[in-house]
Amino acid sequence: MSLPSIFASRTLPWVLLALSVALNAFFVGGHIYTRSLSHRVGGYEERSKALAERLDLTEEQRAAYREIRRSVGPKFRTLRTEARPHVDRLWDELAKADPDEAVVESELKALADMRLGFEREALASAHSFMKTLTAEQRKAFADYARERFPGPSALRGRHSRPARE
Repeated sequence: MSLPSIFASRTLPWVLLALSVALNAFFVGGHIYTRSLSHRVGGYEERSKALAERLDLTEEQRAAYREIRRSVGPKFRTLRTEARPHVDRLWDELAKADPDEAVVESELKALADMRLGFEREALASAHSFMKTLTAEQRKAFADYARERFPGPSALRGRHSRPARE
């Protein structure tokens, strides 16, 4: 069947209908996916409220959680600001035909040191907050942190952790 005969035949409306249904299905599926994704990601307030409900925090525990969020947030913004020049130098060096490996290593080390310092401070704040929690809440908070910040192993796929004895 040649192209002109498709347009002249009775199949054209069916082809157009099938195409329309397929495009609408993709549109609706994409809309549903983005709504569910935005609900999961949420903003700071939504995540904080969901965590407080998940852990069934008391008012004092909520205040302690808000305090660690207030202390860690600015430090993260500072980290990003201070890391920017290192990232820029790293990419500038990598863009060269023959990048200087010493410069690449130096910038990577600087970034890693900055990140490690931030993570130490953030974990110290989290540990301080966790002291206000019950045993069940601490476990639930640790599970939440694993989900929210999966770490490098998430890039390799999920692997079951060995059972603890």
